[in-house]
Amino acid sequence: MQPVQSGIMLPSLQQWFVSQVFSWRAGASVVWSLILLPALFFGFTLIAGFYPIHLITWITDWLWQMLSLMTWFHLFLIGITTAVIASLNSSYYAVVPTFYRTRLLTIGSMLHGRKIAHALGHAFAAALITWLFMRGLPKEYHNLTSICLIEGVNKEILCLNERYFFVVLHALFVGAIYSVVYFKCGNNCISFPIIQQTKFFKVKSFIVPVFIASSISAARRLGYYYILYFLFGGYLKTLLLSALGVQHSDVISFSSLWGMLDLSLLVTTWASGTLVLCTWNLALHIFKVYVTEPFQFPVESSFHDDRNRCLHQALSATHPLVKYLGFLDLWMLSQQSPKRRREIFSLSQPGGHPHNWNYVQTECMTVIEHHVNKLTLFNESRSQSYGSDRASNYTTADHHAAKDSLKCQLMSPASQGQGIPRAATPYRAKSASPGQAGKYDWPYRYYNSHGTLVTGSVPVYKTWLHYKVYQIVEDFRRRPAVAYFISDLPETKTLEILCETQLCVWSIEALSHLVAASYGEDEYGVVQKDLSGIVSSLLELQAALDKHVKVMAPLQRRPSRSSAGYVDGSQRLVVLCSALKSSIYRIVTTFHSNLGGLVLIPEHRRKLQLFCDYKE
Repeated sequence: MQPVQSGIMLPSLQQWFVSQVFSWRAGASVVWSLILLPALFFGFTLIAGFYPIHLITWITDWLWQMLSLMTWFHLFLIGITTAVIASLNSSYYAVVPTFYRTRLLTIGSMLHGRKIAHALGHAFAAALITWLFMRGLPKEYHNLTSICLIEGVNKEILCLNERYFFVVLHALFVGAIYSVVYFKCGNNCISFPIIQQTKFFKVKSFIVPVFIASSISAARRLGYYYILYFLFGGYLKTLLLSALGVQHSDVISFSSLWGMLDLSLLVTTWASGTLVLCTWNLALHIFKVYVTEPFQFPVESSFHDDRNRCLHQALSATHPLVKYLGFLDLWMLSQQSPKRRREIFSLSQPGGHPHNWNYVQTECMTVIEHHVNKLTLFNESRSQSYGSDRASNYTTADHHAAKDSLKCQLMSPASQGQGIPRAATPYRAKSASPGQAGKYDWPYRYYNSHGTLVTGSVPVYKTWLHYKVYQIVEDFRRRPAVAYFISDLPETKTLEILCETQLCVWSIEALSHLVAASYGEDEYGVVQKDLSGIVSSLLELQAALDKHVKVMAPLQRRPSRSSAGYVDGSQRLVVLCSALKSSIYRIVTTFHSNLGGLVLIPEHRRKLQLFCDYKE
């Protein structure tokens, strides 16, 4: 129950964090994104209006455009659109990425209602930004229709402005693809930097890389768009002409090879796409910088309003971002704040209990044990799968012999009107569990709805039918086109195991720094009583990691490309192993002459001795 003061219920930690911390950080990131917007807008306007023949006219028109009130009004509307998109994306952030084991599940996840709405919203927002951006370009990019003359008649008619149509349609394409990549590549995932810097240096470090990456990405997508427009642009243009009731101009069509060589259109389209991507990517990176900024939680508080906002409550919070910020604060506290460390080593009054240390130690140990359990289960299942794969590796001759034996038994008089007896099977099949009741177990045993093996009461046609259905399904699953979508993606299971590596790294390093600092700062010995358990947990985690490396050795392959949100599994494993080894050595170096009194099992003591001898 939440504490109550004067009849007023205090907000929970999550409610307080979202309203008082997260909202302000997200709002500040949007404001700074809007501050950078004018420089981006006028820079890309200068590029899109490039006119090499008349350079003075080009520069003069651009300067007059900067002083135009209409241009600033358009920039104001672009800013509103950017703020809406940045606010929308801030609600889709994730601290722990989601991995899908097959390509089919990945495609299915993109068909979710919220993600479809996200893609449509970004497509229309990109089109709106591009339309406002083109208002500052030459008049040939201002309207969807234009006045053209009929040859020989001198009559003006309303025609379609294909340049305008081409650029706006490209904006729709860019916005939709941005939304797909946003989820597929994990751009919505927040990653905490290893080296803590001020916001200014963080923003300064990624402005140029974001601009370069956005330019390259826009050029790559523009190439795909040109191919799609060449193939399908004529059909879309015909539909638009019939819907608007306008005529097609005599200008060369951009869905032809000759029309695609228009350099001015190429530069304008690329500049508009780069402006959209650069604006959104900068807003996203600034948002991540503000959200991942360390937040200092009080170790303990004497104020009634702050009692539900202490560090130990942040460590056990259900809100992922609050939990990560809590462990980040603990990690920084353990290294840089002797004053706050003394609060953790202090005893409660009255009572004399080390509540603060117990809270911190319990949460860190819970994270470490959780990773040990996940690694152990994965290692065991992987080892069993290797054994089952070797046991079930039948030759082709055995497979054909089993099929021929089944046909002979089905056609024999003894099998008419009854099921195939178990002894007649050419080789022993796996036993079915009650959860597999009513299914056909390879090679040809049938189980009823109660999970009981049926050998004499099943008609032969039912046995044959179930076998044929099973065979058709398995043959369908083995087709390369089908297997490509339903087969497990490599490294997915490893990434699922190591997706919360950052929490484990912070827990390990925070515990080791606190234990090392307790040698000179712990006046009451609150840490030494748990030293045996901490060392045992760290050594157990290292044993699980060593076995995981050995189990995954046969599956080593070329490292996959990591995106903005996802990190390759091998990189996560290296970071965790490095943090674990350095933490154990930190404890060993500090308590080298006192480690003999630890209560450890023989295996852990032997492993610890290797660290004491610096042989690990």
